[in-house]
Amino acid sequence: MSSLSREAQRSIYEGLESTDNIFSYILALPPSELDALYDHTWTCKAVFRFLSDIAKQYVMRMLFCAEIPRKQIQLDVPKKLTNLSGYLDSSTGSKKNQEQDQKALLKQIQDAHENALAQLITYRIISLVYSETHKEEFFVMNSHFQQTFRKLVSSTTHNLVPTSSHSHHHHRKNRESSKENTDHITDEGDHNDAESELEPKKKKRKKHKPKDLDPEFLQEYSKRKWENVLLYLVGTAVETEQSFSENVKELLKCSQLIKRSQSVKITNEGFQFLLQETKVQVWKLLKQYLETAHGRNQSKTEILNFIFELGFLEIGKEYSSKDLTPTQKSVLVDFNDLGIIYLPRDKKTRIKDKYYFPTPLAKNLTVSVSTSYDSVTSFGVSNKETGSGYIIVETNYRVYAYTNSPLQIALLSLFIFPEYRLPNLIVGLITRATIREALKNGITAHQILQFLRLNAHPIMRQKKPVIPDTVSDQIILWEKERNRLKKTQSVVYDKFTSIKDLENTIEYAKSIGALLWSSTEQMMLICRRDKHELMKRFISAHTH
Repeated sequence: MSSLSREAQRSIYEGLESTDNIFSYILALPPSELDALYDHTWTCKAVFRFLSDIAKQYVMRMLFCAEIPRKQIQLDVPKKLTNLSGYLDSSTGSKKNQEQDQKALLKQIQDAHENALAQLITYRIISLVYSETHKEEFFVMNSHFQQTFRKLVSSTTHNLVPTSSHSHHHHRKNRESSKENTDHITDEGDHNDAESELEPKKKKRKKHKPKDLDPEFLQEYSKRKWENVLLYLVGTAVETEQSFSENVKELLKCSQLIKRSQSVKITNEGFQFLLQETKVQVWKLLKQYLETAHGRNQSKTEILNFIFELGFLEIGKEYSSKDLTPTQKSVLVDFNDLGIIYLPRDKKTRIKDKYYFPTPLAKNLTVSVSTSYDSVTSFGVSNKETGSGYIIVETNYRVYAYTNSPLQIALLSLFIFPEYRLPNLIVGLITRATIREALKNGITAHQILQFLRLNAHPIMRQKKPVIPDTVSDQIILWEKERNRLKKTQSVVYDKFTSIKDLENTIEYAKSIGALLWSSTEQMMLICRRDKHELMKRFISAHTH
């Protein structure tokens, strides 16, 4: 590839690295695992939807070709803009300016072409190979992607980029209607057949009628489920703890969001996690879920494909789990706990996993990096996007929070002392004791101040600074007060017989990074405990 192509490919990588999502994740997979993913229709559809418009055109052009010469693709990029001069306004500006505009437009077209090819190469959809026979370079499409996508394009039941998909029910209806037609044809035979009359009548099985659910119900359900997860993080979801599967509890622990001893305690990473957008939070947990799939005897590839499939399903429609693989069926309960899907319950409130409903959380996982699903709102604690904060902080360290959300109240309780609780208001106080308790749990002063700023009431946002200096400075001072002393396991060395021996030992301790403190007056030094064996050998060999 040319140097510009390498730059374009690097920009694709850098763009994906800056946003951690499912597409950047599959790029980091080994080639064999990515090829295995391309054997699945839903993965191919999701990746195709993610591509730029020009990249999609190149896919369709190469799809039914064994190979295509690189120079043939290069012909698509014009060298002059004589046929595109209509795009430029010739009535205004000098001839020199028009030439500059043409050059700028030509570069824009060239960059779009290079970026499209770089994107396809990055996703291993195509590769550039050199043919010794023809003495030129060819673009060859990934055979796994090509075979799957050919079937997809040839199929009449799949749309490449559908606005909604209800294919499970559509296929089921087609199968049922064809079966009914067949039954109708056979029933028109000899109705007086003696054998058929003697046969016992089979009990007709009740056909399951697909149900639709209100998308707003699914939105509220996923919000409630996800808030339960966040409440569990802050250690206040005692009543819901039993409703979580062990896999989800272990997932939160493996993600280092909580530490469990006698009770659940949030970690530094866990508090930072709470400040992120909901879709970022969900993906962080799902990524950990994928990384630990092997330990649960699950296929990472099948889970990824199921996530891609959920992105195409219609919110509010019911889908059968009959066609899912064993791995995909096994994740249904865990995904239900995370609010990614909704599993209906029977009259005894037991979960039924024969049918499932995707929620807006599922839809948001596979949308483009720059966009998000319209009906998805952030369930988290950050109001940065909406601007609807609820916290007022006064210079006397008193906090007023206009909320009745159990999650927001639980988070505030991590670093304030609640004084009054009203139906729509909680009044509390920031104290040295509450801040020290928060610091002891791994929460930093920066995170506390960030939380207060992100969720500040609109009235507070009009002020500069948003949080009064007296409050923010004091919180930072309380943190410094706690961190001024550091505990280190150490060993004391004394009873040296000469100053020279002591000085030599001090120099050696410095050289190996062991010295913590020394005094020639007291003929003593203190070193790190993990360097004790080295120090002991040196003292034995070099002192008298």
